[in-house]
Amino acid sequence: MRNNTTLTTGLIERTTGPAFLWDTRLPGFGCRLYESGKRTFIFQFRLRDGKQRRVTLGSITLDQARERATELYAAARKGADPVAQEQQEREIRTKRVQASNALALPKVVAEFTKRHLEGKQRSRSYVNDTRGIFRLHVLPRWQGRNLDTITRRDVIALLDAVKDQGTPVQANRTLAAVRKLFNWSVQRGLLDASPVTKIDPPSKEKRRERVLTADEVAAVWRAAGELGYPFGLWFRMCLATAQRCDGEVAKMRWADIDEGRKVWRMAGEQNKAGRAHVTPLAPLALDLLAQAPREGTYVFTTTRGAAPISGFSRAKKRIDGCLLGASHLGAFTICEGPQQPGWGMRGRRASSSARC
Repeated sequence: MRNNTTLTTGLIERTTGPAFLWDTRLPGFGCRLYESGKRTFIFQFRLRDGKQRRVTLGSITLDQARERATELYAAARKGADPVAQEQQEREIRTKRVQASNALALPKVVAEFTKRHLEGKQRSRSYVNDTRGIFRLHVLPRWQGRNLDTITRRDVIALLDAVKDQGTPVQANRTLAAVRKLFNWSVQRGLLDASPVTKIDPPSKEKRRERVLTADEVAAVWRAAGELGYPFGLWFRMCLATAQRCDGEVAKMRWADIDEGRKVWRMAGEQNKAGRAHVTPLAPLALDLLAQAPREGTYVFTTTRGAAPISGFSRAKKRIDGCLLGASHLGAFTICEGPQQPGWGMRGRRASSSARC
């Protein structure tokens, strides 16, 4: 049944479906009534090319429906297609939501971790430390934020908060991690500029520039011998080659050793610099290789060569335990690269209470 009349709330409530009630005040505006009692407002119009459009306004109030239909009628009178316009607006809103979700900080950090940290041959300690910085400091403080909303003031406030916890060096590490995240985001086209530019480290660090003396190296060498294979041999190989301990040496592969030419060849993806590198092997290093079991891919392994060793901090603590009686040697750290005169370790003089 189709009726043309001025639509009122009372008329709609009195009419039983199925039926169409068309409003005489506003062309194309009507109400469809179903036998079930459901009522839906609609607006119907014709384009200039003769095609007819029908828009379902939904089960809203009569006043709301009439107001919306009036807007559509005005647009149609101007030759526009309100249906196409609404569809374009929905697509724009959808794209904006998708773009906003793509910049959600947890999502960006996860992608950064996957492609920058884990996607390259980086040391496990660096990856774990950087992931810990984001988990403990960055994500909790910037919870619910998008990357493009982080300002320079936000970064400074983050660094101040980390420093105020009594961890000034960790604040420096946090700055380095956040700077890398934003630089990576600029390179990937997620941002146009980084808010971390020209922010200085919040704390001044004391560089440990003294290298171990020959006697101290000898003490460390003997202590490493107490560990046996693989960690003791690995520690000694770090001293014999002066290469990065937890990166290059720990991941040394048998296939890269040329004993005939007495060299160790590393591809670019195997070292921090990202360049192919050849390390001469002195007789001492070759003697250490001869002590390692030849099975699987890796020289230093606890999985029969299937994977390289890990757990370097535990190995260092075991070395420390073996050095408790060496009072002449203070605390020392394993450096990331070769140091003068070739030993990859730095130390400091022992005080009355210092232990290595």
